Amino acid sequence: MWLLEAAFWILLTIVVALVGAGALLVYGAAHKVRRMPGVRTLPAIGVPPEPVVPDDDLFACPRRLEELETRLAERHRAVADQETLLGERRANLAAKGSREDLARNYEQDQVLLGRRGASMRRVLAQVWKTRTILLLRARLAATARRRPDLGRLPDPAAGGADLRQASLRFHDAARRVHAYLARVDEDALRLAEGLPTQPPIEEIDAQVLAAVSAERDGVRQAYADLREDIDRLADNLTWLGDHCASRAVADAAPEPMDQMGGAARLLDEVEAALVAVSQLSRSVDPALANAALANLDEEISGLEKAGMEARAEAEAVLEVDRLLRQAAG
Repeated sequence: MWLLEAAFWILLTIVVALVGAGALLVYGAAHKVRRMPGVRTLPAIGVPPEPVVPDDDLFACPRRLEELETRLAERHRAVADQETLLGERRANLAAKGSREDLARNYEQDQVLLGRRGASMRRVLAQVWKTRTILLLRARLAATARRRPDLGRLPDPAAGGADLRQASLRFHDAARRVHAYLARVDEDALRLAEGLPTQPPIEEIDAQVLAAVSAERDGVRQAYADLREDIDRLADNLTWLGDHCASRAVADAAPEPMDQMGGAARLLDEVEAALVAVSQLSRSVDPALANAALANLDEEISGLEKAGMEARAEAEAVLEVDRLLRQAAG
């Protein structure tokens, strides 16, 4: 009897030990799974990942102009509120009678505030125009900066060229350019998003509105031209890849006579297109823009302190125009 009881307890001990060991294995496996790094999603085959290109320098000047515009708008609201208050005070005095001297003093102050408000509105319109134009240019330059790096492309006409490898290189370059083309289309569609809202100025100069409209149309056309150039570049690269593949399967046939624009001319076109996009990416010089903006900020500060004198206002407006010319240079 006691042997049966002993066997029972031994068997129970073994079962408990096995269950405990299994629990430890399960906990250890789960702990390892929790510590495993997440699996990254690989890009689709044939579509290169989009390059990460910093562009903070391009948008630094529009951001500073936004701060300046905000400050001017707040100052203008303060002037307008004070002008309204003076009008109310003057009306109260007129109702009392025998306060003509004080009423004239209020009238003079109102005239002063009116001139200052008008000067502020003119400069505010110029700053808004400049910020909008520079933002449009910066977005175009940022798009151009994201152009693919195609590296050194092979020359199919070179002696001993590996045509199969050259075909792969050209087709890979074409895929990269096609991916960039999608980015160009997306940026062009989003061009108008987040542009500065026109300030609520009734007497805003028609030339200011025309300049902003012309710049918007010009940048849209630049995107359209860029798309056409990039699309043609992708077609040229695809043909070069197919051309090398054709020669490779034809047992490395010699380069045919270039009568209608063969590989040599298309390679020149590819190089020219890449140079054009590179130049477009430098259409805004942040260093020049920041230097001009620093001068503008000083002019606006002096404009406020000087009571919006005509000369100070003219200098500030001219500095805004210089900012645009330097940023576009």
